[in-house]
Amino acid sequence: MADTWLVRWSGPGDWSAPVGSALATIDPLDPKAQHVLSREVGGGFWSLILENYNEDECRQVADELSGRWDEGSISVVVAAAAVGDELHPTAAAGFGATAEAYERGRPDYPAAAIDALVERLEIGPGVVVVDLAAGTGKLTRDLVPTGAEVIAVEPIDAMAALLARAVPTARLLRGTAEAIPLPDDSVDVVTVAQAFHWFDATRAAAEMRRVLRPGGAVVALWNTRRTDLEPWATVDQITARYRDRSPHYREDQSWRGALETAGFAPIEGSTFAHVQVVDASTFLDRVMSTSYMGSLPEDEAAAVRAQLGKLVGPSDPVRLHYLTEVYVSVLGDDR
Repeated sequence: MADTWLVRWSGPGDWSAPVGSALATIDPLDPKAQHVLSREVGGGFWSLILENYNEDECRQVADELSGRWDEGSISVVVAAAAVGDELHPTAAAGFGATAEAYERGRPDYPAAAIDALVERLEIGPGVVVVDLAAGTGKLTRDLVPTGAEVIAVEPIDAMAALLARAVPTARLLRGTAEAIPLPDDSVDVVTVAQAFHWFDATRAAAEMRRVLRPGGAVVALWNTRRTDLEPWATVDQITARYRDRSPHYREDQSWRGALETAGFAPIEGSTFAHVQVVDASTFLDRVMSTSYMGSLPEDEAAAVRAQLGKLVGPSDPVRLHYLTEVYVSVLGDDR
């Protein structure tokens, strides 16, 4: 049984004190859990991520909360079960809490990268494209104008709600990369933007192979920060202490081997320079929209925002430099 759990509920007010009291009922002298309390902006839900509790203890916490707040609706599940049993708990809490900031602060993808991708894979009318872990639709909205049938798959409530508003013409399905809610041999292209490092790479690659038609392709892309340039160099110093809360693309390249094992051709890669020009408020949204920052307790998050605010002027434009990396791997016809 998993040792990470999600207590998820809806209800008004500040839940910090009730949660602290509920946790204290289990072991007031020696709390053994790491816990993250966050609100899913736009969704009206609170999420409490608990590590190192067993199921009975987790249900005890939920019972304590239920007894304190009649307005709340408490449910207890394995941490990922609320959004698919493969979702990392930091992703569930962090991205749920920062969906609005993610939409405001995250960059788009350079037109040159999208154009090259569309030309390489002949994406257009009659082609079915699935955008996995689509988030708020940052890539989805670039795919719709091609005329292809675009299906966005997203597990997190708050992200999906924003995607539906931003890209209403895309078909939206709830699911994960490890359990794609589509039939076999039904898709021509699978895209994954800023997300493959969150997946169980082996299971996700097998699912991509299952839904793709022979000759179909997987596209993985990332807007990677130019940490050799400011302000990213200093931002990395400020946020480094929190980075071990989540996986990172640079450190986890298991997706490459997983695609090869699943029968995909060698990966083709290309890079594109990209610059995002933002104001000070959007700069803060950009930094705080990462999963590990979004799941911080509010007092720590406020302290980080104060540090970040000193890096930029209140009215000066901020230039954020990226290297957009695009990788394509085609599924052979002989599967």
